[in-house]
Amino acid sequence: MGAPSLTTTMKTNDGFRPFVPRSGERVAIAAGSGKLPIEIAGALAASNHRPFVVLIEGEADPASPLASYDHWLMPLEQVGQFVAKLRANGVT
Repeated sequence: MGAPSLTTTMKTNDGFRPFVPRSGERVAIAAGSGKLPIEIAGALAASNHRPFVVLIEGEADPASPLASYDHWLMPLEQVGQFVAKLRANGVT
């Protein structure tokens, strides 16, 4: 099983269209538990992206492989800072 595809679809006013991050673009991942965030971060890194991972405190394991990427361990009571933190870390 290879890395997941970085192409997905997103709804627009005129239907659905593919979404593919541009080369070098920084993408954020909000991560709880499970393997999917780890696979997505690996696929992003392999595709010339620097993922920024938001580890949700109490859900994500701070010792997971995701901690090797730029990350923020977000306490739920700080969810109001989410967008500002993404912007400060260059997420587009």
